[in-house]
Amino acid sequence: TYKLKKADLQAQGFDINK
Repeated sequence: TYKLKKADLQAQGFDINK
């Protein structure tokens, strides 16, 4: 997984819970 901020993940449409 990428070490991005949760906000960054949400902005890209990723499921931050994975």
